[in-house]
Amino acid sequence: SELCLPTVPGTAFSKRPHPCSQSLTICDVARLELKLAQQHVKMPLMLQGMATHNPTSTGALADNGLQQALADLETAALRIIVRTPKERRKTEDVNLLVAYLVSRPFFKEIPGAVVSECTGFLEQHLHFPGETLWQEDDPVQGIRVVLRGRVTLLPDSSGALASKRIMGHGSVLGGDDLFKPRTARLYSGCEGAKARARYTEAPLEARHSCAAVVEQMCESLFISASQILTLLDAFEDQERLGVLAEHCPLTRGMSATDMTSPSTVLRNGNRIPLHLLFEVGLVPRHYVFQTQGEKHPRDMQQL
Repeated sequence: SELCLPTVPGTAFSKRPHPCSQSLTICDVARLELKLAQQHVKMPLMLQGMATHNPTSTGALADNGLQQALADLETAALRIIVRTPKERRKTEDVNLLVAYLVSRPFFKEIPGAVVSECTGFLEQHLHFPGETLWQEDDPVQGIRVVLRGRVTLLPDSSGALASKRIMGHGSVLGGDDLFKPRTARLYSGCEGAKARARYTEAPLEARHSCAAVVEQMCESLFISASQILTLLDAFEDQERLGVLAEHCPLTRGMSATDMTSPSTVLRNGNRIPLHLLFEVGLVPRHYVFQTQGEKHPRDMQQL
């Protein structure tokens, strides 16, 4: 309804109603198809959605068909953006990818700046029915977002997954295995560190808890686990540097180069960068650092 079609006189044939949409002429659809092609959107999917959304059809059937058509249209748009080289993508293309990813359960826990960086490393993968994506206890290679098709998660040997699960459009595969919750670490005040606080101590050694097999032709967006962790580490470092430069008396006024330079502290034979010596975190309310008369407070050796 927001498209303003040009009113250029056409032939009698071009003014006839289009078979897929009685409200548009053949000439209108031709111009609309050209306009949408320039915007990297597939016209047949739009026509299918228009034909499916027929007032004479039953409500549930029409709604289901329209939702499927819209999902196909969304998949086509995402596919074209991912195939476009990173340097040629428009701002609205990146925003569309970010909006889609942050609506998925896994990426909701990732800082927005990191999700935006992730869009530059996405790959489009196609999987055929019967293909095994991974076996139980295989190392987690990356995260997959299902665009279309279905993937079956098979029951695992530990019994945590008693019956198979069908993962369809919009499902995120591998996230739960890569980033398992950990309870031993305190909450952090930084967004990047807060996200990492939910992950395993050694995420690169994470393994899949169950096998995954393609049930129906599947198309997915893939990003490697090492790339996500690298982006999170870089984002957490930037946040840590900002906190130290603003609040810590010892590092206030120091440049980022000075704070990332190796310190005189040795750990496992290596000199640790200055900014990594600090753990930035939130302290629970009513936490007792020391009591009056205490000779050796446990927090006395910490700044």
